Amino acid sequence: PAPGRLPDLGLWVRETSIDPMFDTDGTTELASSWGSGLCFWPARGTYVMVDNAGAIGEVNIEGTLVRKTTLSGFGDVEDVCCVDSAAGTFAICSEDQKIHVITLPVTSAWSGIVQGGAGWVRTITTAIAAQSNLGFESITWDAANSRFIVVNQDVNPSGNHAFWSVGSVSPYTETLLFRVEHTMLTDYINGLALTPEGTFLVI
Repeated sequence: PAPGRLPDLGLWVRETSIDPMFDTDGTTELASSWGSGLCFWPARGTYVMVDNAGAIGEVNIEGTLVRKTTLSGFGDVEDVCCVDSAAGTFAICSEDQKIHVITLPVTSAWSGIVQGGAGWVRTITTAIAAQSNLGFESITWDAANSRFIVVNQDVNPSGNHAFWSVGSVSPYTETLLFRVEHTMLTDYINGLALTPEGTFLVI
C-alpha cells in the first residue's frame, strides 16, 4: 500500500465469528447481550471481550471461548484495553464516564470481578461532563505517556467528538487532546486504538 494508507483489510484480517456469550454447546447464558469492546492480550495471544450486560471473556484467534466471568457493579461497560499484558492488568470504561482498572489471572481460572472487591484495582471517576448518549464509548492505553485515551460515542452540542487524556495515577489529570468534527466521521464512534506510531485508529 501507499505510505500512510492501510492495506486492504480483507487481505490480512481473518473473518471470524466470535460470540463469548455462548457456551461451546450453543446455549446462551445471557438472554440479551452484544459484545461492546475488544482488545488483544499479547502475553497470551488471545482477545479479551466485554459486553454491556456484565460479562468479560477471553477468546482465541479461532474465535473459541477460553474463559469467561461476570463483571458486577461496573454499570454499562463499553470497551476494554490492555494496560500490562504480563500482569493481566486491563481497564474498562463505562457509559457513566468512569474508568475501572481490573486484573485478570493470566493462567488460572477466572472468578467474578466485583467493583471494590475481587479483581478490582481502582475506579477513576472523571469530571468530563456527561450528556445524552455522550458517555464513554471507547478507551485505549497510551503506554508511552502512562495515560488512558477515551472518546464519547456521540457528538457534543458543538457538533464534534472530543478525545480526552486521563492520567493513570492520582490526581488523574484530565486533558482535552483534540476535537474531530462529526462531518469528518459521518457516524457514531464505536472504537479507538493507538498505534505504535502514535496515531489513532477510529471506528
